[in-house]
Amino acid sequence: MGVTVFFVLSGFILTVTYGDSLSEPTWSRVGNYAVARFARIYPVYLFVLLYVVFSTASSSSLPSGWWQHFFAIQAWNSDVNFAYALNGPGWSIGVETFMYAMFPLLILIFRPLLRTPARGLLLACGAVIFIAAAWFYFRQTGRAGLPVEDPASAHRWLYRMPAMRLGDFVLGIGASAAFLGLRGRAGVHKWAPWVATLSSILIIALMATPKLFRSAISWDLLYAVPAAVLIFALALTPDRGLARFLGTRPLVALGEMSYAFFLVHVPIGGLMFGGVLAAGFTPLSVATLVMGLLMTICLSWGIHLLVERPARIWIRRHAFSRHAPAL
Repeated sequence: MGVTVFFVLSGFILTVTYGDSLSEPTWSRVGNYAVARFARIYPVYLFVLLYVVFSTASSSSLPSGWWQHFFAIQAWNSDVNFAYALNGPGWSIGVETFMYAMFPLLILIFRPLLRTPARGLLLACGAVIFIAAAWFYFRQTGRAGLPVEDPASAHRWLYRMPAMRLGDFVLGIGASAAFLGLRGRAGVHKWAPWVATLSSILIIALMATPKLFRSAISWDLLYAVPAAVLIFALALTPDRGLARFLGTRPLVALGEMSYAFFLVHVPIGGLMFGGVLAAGFTPLSVATLVMGLLMTICLSWGIHLLVERPARIWIRRHAFSRHAPAL
């Protein structure tokens, strides 16, 4: 669920931030955008990856083709064990990198559909049709039930394939265009908080349904649509309801370090509480889990302050992106 929401959110945020400038691209604008995106995701990704490589090399040999992880192209590999090797969550960074690279081209292609809320919603609906058609194909051909290790599985194509995930990204772009046209209009504040709350409840209910776990529809379609609705509604009324709660200082601080947390929660956080709950929920296991979680949060915050933020500032300062948006 998390990566699907994030892919939709990426299309939404990038359109808000760069949509206008890249709709009439110049080499300077595209360069500023590229440098800003590189500075945002690669330093921490490389930092954690180097830790994993050095710790892995000391105990066992690295997988063949391990260098692909440094270029964040491991998600294109059909072997799930290779895609998840070294740092498992890193596969989604490869997907995100591909989306970032495609974004200027997508803005040009869909520029006529980004001018009004109705056209933005039309683009979002087109993305949903694309995602739904992909799921329906796997369901009808019987490939929906293949194990995740199978290169022809829905997991490989609907969940990990960067090109297929463009549906989520374009869904976010369309929702963003609708938001930009509707924000500030009278009456929005009345229904948007309720829509955000209902979307959150729906996502939680879907996550709590056991038969949907690791189903073909859960790899993308199941969460992409309510995620787009949730993000759209939150953005319309940032000072009301659920959006106001998410904007409190503690949650904003957690959001700032969430990228570092995402990258370390398996290779480092897993060492702290991996396997703790294998024996069941006991007071000791739960206490150990909470302690490990808090330690991982503290570590992530330190990485954010000492690596992520300084590296981003340094790269932007020494490249030609000083006039790019601050995101």
